[in-house]
Amino acid sequence: MALPANRYSELPSGDPLNDALRSCGKLSLGDSVVELIQSDWSLLDVNAMSCFANFGELARGGNEDLLQEFHNFDHSRYLGNVLGTLQRERLVPDWSGGSLLGNAHFVCGLAELVKRYDDATRYDETSELNLGAANKLLNCAPRFRLWLHSRLKAEKVMSEAAWNAPWPHFIANEDFLEKFPRFASLFALAARAAAADLISFDDVLTWLESQVEHRWMGEDGVAALVSLGPELFGHQLLFWELILRTRPH
Repeated sequence: MALPANRYSELPSGDPLNDALRSCGKLSLGDSVVELIQSDWSLLDVNAMSCFANFGELARGGNEDLLQEFHNFDHSRYLGNVLGTLQRERLVPDWSGGSLLGNAHFVCGLAELVKRYDDATRYDETSELNLGAANKLLNCAPRFRLWLHSRLKAEKVMSEAAWNAPWPHFIANEDFLEKFPRFASLFALAARAAAADLISFDDVLTWLESQVEHRWMGEDGVAALVSLGPELFGHQLLFWELILRTRPH
């Protein structure tokens, strides 16, 4: 998840995480995201893209705009209006695979997460996933945010206000599910920032391992989380690839 995006374009399709990484690879193909979007308007959700301050201007432009880039993404608008605050009891997945990063894409990721979590907890004694280690990592999200902010604040990944809560919002009766998008978003940001040589992914993993009782719990916890929510991790990997590609914000 922390390799340069151009390494993903040839990944086999059919796996939700691979599909998201292949989309990350697509973002690396053009000289700009503007060029990519003008060649395929169905790729990314128009409501998500409209959160860029200059989306309207560049969307109407001609060939002379292809070397320009989207900028100043409004995180608050994206998280609050495009994705919204979703609730477990009201998830109605209806996503056909297009318009990446839109509300339907995110709802689909959450619905798949909930389904796998319910299965894993229903058959907890036979589950191969280390949910205890996963939960330890979920609980460290507030500290993880501070750690990432201290290392990325100079890169203008987002505004200072956006750093206060840079993750999608989900309401569920289970703390595990409610915290999941927070950690997934931060981990995806760390992975794509490492791919852009802004931080060291080894440092990220070392820090996460320091947050649990035993080093192996860090690896087990990440593996469990990715197994439970590959679609959600994929959504966030693509989101942060887009944001990092178009910074400063």
